[in-house]
Amino acid sequence: MNLSQIRTASRERADEESDGFISNSELDNYINQGVRYIFAQMVQRFEDYFIIPGTTVNGGEFDTVSNQQLYSLPADMHKLVKVEMRDSNSDDDRDYYRIKKANIANQDFSSRNTGSRYGFSSYQYYIAGSKVGMRPIPSGSSSTVRLWYIPFVATLVADTDVPEIPLIYHDLISDYAAVKCLSKSGEGIYKEKFAEMNLSIQNLINTIESRDQQAEQMTFTADDYDDDLLENRFPWGE
Repeated sequence: MNLSQIRTASRERADEESDGFISNSELDNYINQGVRYIFAQMVQRFEDYFIIPGTTVNGGEFDTVSNQQLYSLPADMHKLVKVEMRDSNSDDDRDYYRIKKANIANQDFSSRNTGSRYGFSSYQYYIAGSKVGMRPIPSGSSSTVRLWYIPFVATLVADTDVPEIPLIYHDLISDYAAVKCLSKSGEGIYKEKFAEMNLSIQNLINTIESRDQQAEQMTFTADDYDDDLLENRFPWGE
């Protein structure tokens, strides 16, 4: 379903077919709130399906600069999952070394040991607002840092925009927006409808999780890895 179709379905559910009381722009805000709400529920349960590697394009890959401690995080980052580092002269993924998150509260930052002397394993990272910090401060030759993260779900703007979540959740987006419309209009049933929607989300997530667990128990041979299997690598694929 695209934005226009979700908007129509939302109005039908809320019995608000005209845009006199609730404008399309307001309804679009409700719809995007629903997309973010459902996306957050999915990420909590299926985090691995939404992680992407950092690149120079999305801002999740960068080279360290001598005596520079803080570096910008990707603008679309929802949650940071993993940080890796390798020598900037390497182009081999196998050279990446995972670095740990620093315990700011308990770590002694007076140490002057540098990663270039003791290896990547001595480096740690921490989050400072919209920046990621490296500890100790990089010095000497540069290293490449790659962030693995979950991006924010895209906002629907054009009528043809499609939510970046599986199709089976699109009706629930309409339900969410309809509940918001009912709430504004003072309809007393909106709390009941919101509870029903949440129950539907949880039932759907539980069904998908059950499929996922069953898929993990399956044994595949090399011949099984055809195009159809690759296309349906997500547990909600049909």
